[in-house]
Amino acid sequence: MKIRYFRVAASAILKSSVFQSFKKSTKIIIYLLIVLSITLFSAELYKIFGSLSSISLPKVSLNLGFIFSAILITVLLPLNWGLESLKWQIALKKILTITFIDAARSVVAGTATGVITPNRVGEFAGRVMLLPDEHRKNAIGVNFVCSFSQLWATVFFGSLAVGIYSDILQPGTTHQIAYGLISFTGFILLFALGIFIFKIRWLSAWVIKRGLSNKIEGFFTALAELPQRSIMMIMLLSLMRYAVFLAQQLLALQLLGMSGIPYFHAAAIIAMVYFFATILPVNNLLELGIRSAATLHLWNMAYPDAAFIALGASLLIWLINMGIPVLAGNYFLFKHGNALK
Repeated sequence: MKIRYFRVAASAILKSSVFQSFKKSTKIIIYLLIVLSITLFSAELYKIFGSLSSISLPKVSLNLGFIFSAILITVLLPLNWGLESLKWQIALKKILTITFIDAARSVVAGTATGVITPNRVGEFAGRVMLLPDEHRKNAIGVNFVCSFSQLWATVFFGSLAVGIYSDILQPGTTHQIAYGLISFTGFILLFALGIFIFKIRWLSAWVIKRGLSNKIEGFFTALAELPQRSIMMIMLLSLMRYAVFLAQQLLALQLLGMSGIPYFHAAAIIAMVYFFATILPVNNLLELGIRSAATLHLWNMAYPDAAFIALGASLLIWLINMGIPVLAGNYFLFKHGNALK
């Protein structure tokens, strides 16, 4: 009798106008996110093609090196987002078990929503949208570990590059002192981020114990229960993903005809560009402009003849790494929205 009673009650709730209104509003939010994502992404595409049309690139020949670089860049795309999907799967392990494919769908959906927010902080909206309702609040918490760990990797490589290779930008004692201070500040930020990430379980447990999280308890509970081993694995995967992305950038430089520049110098300048672009709280549309400006500025200081090649490579990799995931993410969001009948 009890089972039958609960079935009748559940059926009544599902058919109620309140529940149907909630599902309808959820669909509206999903479709609004899709429209915003496509609009901003289209604006960025317009900016990219406008920039590329004004760049005087050297003539590239369709030789074996060109083909090899193009293939490697393409192969590294699924590896790049595959590492992020694995991070997401590991982060969710204590909350719910999902397949790697489902994690990948969730990640690209997050990429589509992240394109409309500063520093992609809105990625969590798309990611949790594809998860079961009862796990979304918990998932928001662990998503911050994934995001902050990638930020930590960017700050790590960027601070290291500024500290070691800043002399290729502006040699001289005065300039080196300034860059030394920037590098030192970066390492302070790196240390603070590391403490925050590794102590997030303790901080979450402290918040729960003090009764400060009654309204968002699931958020902190998921963080408090996230194993330290999982956090370590997420940090490691973040470093690996950064290395993959850096390799794509270097291959793009080679693809567009850059030669005669040491790879360590090129890698250092790329790391500096992303370090400076990441610490500014701007959305993807502005981030692309700031990154382009930083690319031209830093490369002009070190290797002026290669500045426009570096800009072309940066825009090309952005188009590859963001274009496909954003389109795929919007598809999965649209499919999920249609499933809400």
